[in-house]
Amino acid sequence: MRYLLLFLLLFQTTVGMGLYYTRNGREPYGWWGSAEYLYMWREKRFYPPLASTGVIGDPGVEILFGDAFVGTGARPGMRFDAGIWLTPCVGGGGGFILLANQGVSYNTNTDLQPNLARPFLDASNNNAPEALVLTDPGSLDIDTSNHLWMMDLYASYRKFHFNRLSLDFLAGFLFSRLNDDADIHSSSDEGGLLILRDRTDRFNITNDYWAGMVGGVAEWATSAWSVKAWGKLGLGNMLFKSDISGELIETIGGISTHTEGGFLTSDVNIGKHFDSQFELVSIVGANASLRLLCNLHLTAGYLWIYYPSVALAGRQINIQREPIQPFVLETTSFWVHGWTLGLALIY
Repeated sequence: MRYLLLFLLLFQTTVGMGLYYTRNGREPYGWWGSAEYLYMWREKRFYPPLASTGVIGDPGVEILFGDAFVGTGARPGMRFDAGIWLTPCVGGGGGFILLANQGVSYNTNTDLQPNLARPFLDASNNNAPEALVLTDPGSLDIDTSNHLWMMDLYASYRKFHFNRLSLDFLAGFLFSRLNDDADIHSSSDEGGLLILRDRTDRFNITNDYWAGMVGGVAEWATSAWSVKAWGKLGLGNMLFKSDISGELIETIGGISTHTEGGFLTSDVNIGKHFDSQFELVSIVGANASLRLLCNLHLTAGYLWIYYPSVALAGRQINIQREPIQPFVLETTSFWVHGWTLGLALIY
């Protein structure tokens, strides 16, 4: 069922902005459809120090992962659009956008990195820096991911047209989902006692945005090419869902026992946590369109999306231990921007 729904969305929806095609900037065509390749950057995501060579602050100790922002590179994506003009002034359509995962990983072991540790702050000692040293054979795997997709449905009303210039007003519905996850797994033969401890911490964060939407599109067009700019504003609710879990597997003499709670997770922060707030999401873009054939157009443009508040996995990781601290939601702003290139069919 979900694949059928995805197909329908791909056919009739895009990221909050339709492509409005006109004949010489005046009378709209009957219907349109387009597909575009996206090359997009996302705002960098912060992670606390999760891997080091010892106690942070001691002479010669290095941070191997974290205490920094990750995810700086651009990633590809696709956008699909479809719509119809019912009259010269009234129409509607929608769109769908999907961005490829932007994952960052750090994987090592004590053969590659002999001095390997998981740093933390000792809450019982004024947050003094400490570290769990991973003894041989030890390993540490940190895997992060970031997924984003959006869709909208809208009605459009052509308020103004003069010569080659037109102005449309938009109103509709906008939905987006941003998933940001972090999985941290370490294994160590601790204390030289042949006690193998595998610790896993998982931070899976979902941001669902449901909103009404208003906006506008301005276009200047000739019979061969056009230039347009648009803006949309979502007015709705952002639902933050934080799913935190952890596990300790302790193996002694070939016998394993499982305990809930990893290195940075325990019963005080494990579970599903929900929160929400009202916020305004902005979508701004511009593009140019060149007619290649009778009904085929080449499009190129720029897209910018801004969220004033989202929850990200790295912001939910608290490296305080002794004891582990209760969960407290932390949010930050998030933006996406980049270039678009595609083809449009207009009939």
